[in-house]
Amino acid sequence: MLAAVIPVADKAGIDVRQARNKLENANNVLKNGRSYIAYGIAQDALTDLERAMGPDVWIEGEKSPASNFGSAISAPGASSALALVLDTEEDAPMSPYSATYGFEAGTNASYEIWIAGSPLSEASPLSYTTDGAGWTSVSPADVKAESYAPGLAWYKIAVANLNPGRHTLTLRVDGRRTQDNRYYFAIDALVISPRSFKPTGIVKPF
Repeated sequence: MLAAVIPVADKAGIDVRQARNKLENANNVLKNGRSYIAYGIAQDALTDLERAMGPDVWIEGEKSPASNFGSAISAPGASSALALVLDTEEDAPMSPYSATYGFEAGTNASYEIWIAGSPLSEASPLSYTTDGAGWTSVSPADVKAESYAPGLAWYKIAVANLNPGRHTLTLRVDGRRTQDNRYYFAIDALVISPRSFKPTGIVKPF
């Protein structure tokens, strides 16, 4: 993991010389059969880099301060056992169905944007915008979904270059799904990550 994070941190402009030295030291210690000590050296360096890059941001889907999806409902296997679910045959009365989330970026970096929600093959078409800078559609062919609960999966939708400070992410439903001609989308959680995020069900990355 340290070897994977070093180039990401380097790209973000973080000084990684000490981390590289510690990685080399850990590998040398490991060759001598002292795996526990090697792990400690690598873990210390990884912790320092993650602190410099800023933490992953975990957002509960039902916590959107601006959404016309509807209310949170019980969702077995979801984080907090709840998800924000849009499920209707009615057109949105004013603007399209959407949910907006605010978050803080801790450093200048390329952030991965992950959704834990309906697999795109089972949901309405989706698009997103960061800070209102134009809409980008999410193609099912471009994402690799990892299921973790009934009707829920993790997948990465984008990488966004963000400066430190407050930002917004808005998800918009762009039409009805083909299966039953309904507007349908469930959002369990989102993760905004300045490093390579590896989803593990509803286990938070901190």
